[in-house]
This record gives sequence, C-alpha cells and structure tokens, in this order.
Amino acid sequence: MTEQGKPLIRIAIVSDIHAFSSREKGTDSVLDFSGISPGASNPLSDLAQEIEKQSSKVDILVCAGDICNQADFGGLERAWIELHHVRTLLQADQMVATCGNHDLDSRYLSNETDPDPKGALLSLSPRFPFEDSALSDKFWARNYAVLRHNDVVIASLNTSAYHGGKQEEILYGRVSKRTIDALAAELKNTQDALAHVLVCHHHPLPLSGVARTADKEYIRNGQDLLDEIVKATGNSWLIIHGHRHKPRLIHGASSTNAVPFILGAGSLGARIPGVPNQFHIASLYKSNLSEHASIVGTVETWSWNDSSGWSLSSQPAGLPPICGFGYRGQTRVLASQIADIVGPAFATWIDVRAKIPSVDFLFPDALRELETELEKLGLQVLRDRNGQPHQVGR
Repeated sequence: MTEQGKPLIRIAIVSDIHAFSSREKGTDSVLDFSGISPGASNPLSDLAQEIEKQSSKVDILVCAGDICNQADFGGLERAWIELHHVRTLLQADQMVATCGNHDLDSRYLSNETDPDPKGALLSLSPRFPFEDSALSDKFWARNYAVLRHNDVVIASLNTSAYHGGKQEEILYGRVSKRTIDALAAELKNTQDALAHVLVCHHHPLPLSGVARTADKEYIRNGQDLLDEIVKATGNSWLIIHGHRHKPRLIHGASSTNAVPFILGAGSLGARIPGVPNQFHIASLYKSNLSEHASIVGTVETWSWNDSSGWSLSSQPAGLPPICGFGYRGQTRVLASQIADIVGPAFATWIDVRAKIPSVDFLFPDALRELETELEKLGLQVLRDRNGQPHQVGR
C-alpha cells in the first residue's frame, strides 16, 4: 500500500457557489457580489483567508459547477476570478471544473436575444473550464475531457449539456450513450494509472433521504456511465459531484469489486436552513490490501457560518471534519482488533490509527457502526471538541 503520509493526490473541492451580483437573484444564496453590503462576510472570500492562515496545499482544485446563481453572469465572473485566487493560495497545479445548471442560461433570463446558454461561460477569463484551449474545446465538443496528473487520471463531464434543448432537460442531468462510449474508449488507454477521478455536477444515482419526494434530478444513464468507466479501467473510482447541496459520501452499485465511491460535495454558497456550507479536501491513496478497494482515501471538511467563518467543526447535516472511504471489510473485525490494542485500559485514537490504518478509510456511517461494535465489547470512544475520536477505553 502507498505510504499513508504520501497521498497520490490531494484535491480541494468547491461546489455550488451560487454567486450573485443582482439582488433579485440572491434570495437563496449567501455569496453576495452586489455591493449593497460592502465588507460583509461571505464564504468564498473567507475561504481565501482561511487557506492563507493554514498554509494548505493541494495538487488540484475541483469546482463541480453552479458557480453562479440563476444565470447571474456578474456573479459568475466575480466568483470565477475568486476561484483562481483560491487556486493560487492552495498552490494547486490546475483547476478542474465543470458547469452546473445555474451556470447555463437555459431559460434565457439574462438576454433573450442571445440563444447560446453557454455564451457567458465561453466569455470567461481565464478560459472555462480549463486554461488549456484543447481541453476546453474537447469539453464543449464532446461533453467531457480527460487529463492526467502524475499517476491520477481525472475526467470532467458536462451533465448539463442538454439544458437549453427540450424544456424538461432543465430538470435533471444527462449523459448520452455516445458520450459514455467515447469516454470509456479513451479511458481504456489509462489502465496504468493508479487512481481515477470523475468530476460532474449532477449526481449519478438517485439519492434517498434528501427530499420529501422521490429524487428525479440525477443523471439520466448515470448507472450505465459508472458501469462503463469501471469496466474500462478495472479499478474503483472517486466520483465528485455537486447539485444536491447536502454533503454525502457513499459507494455506488457495481457487479464487480471495483466499486465507485461517490462524494456529494457541500454547497459553498447556497442558503439552506439546517445544512452547512462546506469545503472539502480529498486525499487518495493506492492500496493492495485485500480488505480495501483499489483506492482508499480521506476527506477533510470545513464548515462556514457568517458569525465565525470557516472551522473544522462537526455538523450533523454535513460531513464530519474528517472521514474516509475504501475499507470493504467488517466493522466487527476492526472492533475486535481495537479491543486487542486497548487491553484492560485505554488507547489513544492516534495509537489505533497507527496500528490499524483501515479506521481512516471508513464512511461516516461505518464509523458509527464501529462505535456500536466497540460498545458491545465494553469499550467507549471519547471525542474531542470537534467531535472526532480521541481515545477508546473501558
């Protein structure tokens, strides 16, 4: 297994910024560029300050779409420039972006005489979604683009490509069979890569527990997409998407052991009661252990509010300060191994992680399952002020 202190790649993730410059388009967003409240706190400018304070460094900055709110192109231009400032502060080698439904003027809200929904995106400087003109042209012509960062392949997919066509297309994402076939064919040439990442705006599968009614906004042909990219590479994938605003980390369905892990990013700017604005950094590692997927990883998450700014604080409606993915074994087995370490007294969580690295690669719900199994063995987990495991003992 790759040494845990040296990830294959570190990816900063922002999504659903929903920036606006026109007040009438800002009723459901906190990312205000209207100038009416000068000096007011907002999560994007505060993020830049937090990054400077922490001296965080990543390899790639990912933006999973909905940079602006309701096709507010003044907000789009400002937020895009701010994103590049964040990229510079993070010392990221590259930005990998995709467009969301709010970034396209598919309802012709801004200019009824301009029938091009993607016109504002094509006018951005630096170029959207990639500074490299060949990659950007590929994205707009084929609805996807593939790039490589050392041993990691990253594909950016346009799931809003059909917005502005049939009226009902604005209600969900879509990837066509021809796009899936072309992407899969290209990916067959990347089987030597150690990890694969897909960036898209809409979620590839219907989600439960996020709305009162059945989810209908997912990518049409999303399961076919996952099946084909996994089959083309023979490896597990990390899928990064936005759109739903409620952060979530799950794995997708697969007929093989190479399951796709799906990270639904939190929204940086949408105003939703009870749901925090969040920013993430994912670290990916290659694993050869039988109880792991081919890739494992951790996800660090910061939450924002207008009174205290950004912090690594636990939020019940979002992702915890740190969680993971990739462990495919039984939590009961991990609990037994931890009990052996604790013995008759206690052990710090640092000791547990050092001796059983798999605990870093548990989904948030799996970590809760582990605590239940530990309780059955007479063990309790004590947490720190951020809600993270600190000590386990009898």
